[in-house]
Amino acid sequence: MIKELNLIDEKFNRAQQKEKFLYLKNTFLKNGYVVYENLLSEEEVSLLFEYTKLKRKASKWINKYCVGNYPDSFTKPIFSELYFGLLGEVPFKKETFSLSGDAFTDTILNKYKNFFKEVSGEELYSVVSFLRFYVEGDELSNHTDRGELAVSGTIHIGGSQWELGIKDLFGNNKNINLRPGDCLIYQGHNCQHWRKPLEGKECLQLFLHYTPTKNEYFKYDRREGLGLPPIVLSEKDLELQKEIGLGGYLEE
Repeated sequence: MIKELNLIDEKFNRAQQKEKFLYLKNTFLKNGYVVYENLLSEEEVSLLFEYTKLKRKASKWINKYCVGNYPDSFTKPIFSELYFGLLGEVPFKKETFSLSGDAFTDTILNKYKNFFKEVSGEELYSVVSFLRFYVEGDELSNHTDRGELAVSGTIHIGGSQWELGIKDLFGNNKNINLRPGDCLIYQGHNCQHWRKPLEGKECLQLFLHYTPTKNEYFKYDRREGLGLPPIVLSEKDLELQKEIGLGGYLEE
């Protein structure tokens, strides 16, 4: 009797899961985006938040004490930025910090590839993960992403809530507010998106980028594998991006 009840529960759960993915897929394809709540657990976002703060602290230390002092080591500016993250992209904002293709976040990227495949209805390659600490006053102009980034997710990890604007496939402007762990799944190459100036102290976002398998050249963002630092764009890269529709940004 207990075994039969367990089988019934299992079938019911599978049916619920199938119905949920059908809703997500239909909404994503119709509007160009869909919100999925609690993609990452409270424990996972807390771990990511503390991890990124530690990486930012390490990057500050590398830049202060090592860069320029050990010219033949990994502390050359180009390597320190690729492996430890990029500090202060905006002048006078030393707390801004970004990290691309990190081994930890690329693991998350690959873990959720099948989830994004189900939502988008496409076979996908993992491209790259991207972490960024934004600080008070930062904003994102209205833009679309690089042409090969057909399926992306932005996940609010922590810090101040920061409203995101997106234009759906019907041309309607929508405002999205995510809680920690929530994910906006969107067609970044088709849907314009933006953020007004951040009013809080700081905000950490994780971006997960995927491309259809027809774009094999952009698998892993042209790296040899996941967890490796990004490479500089070549003329061939730029030509291929133009062919498939070039957006202006890697991240949102």
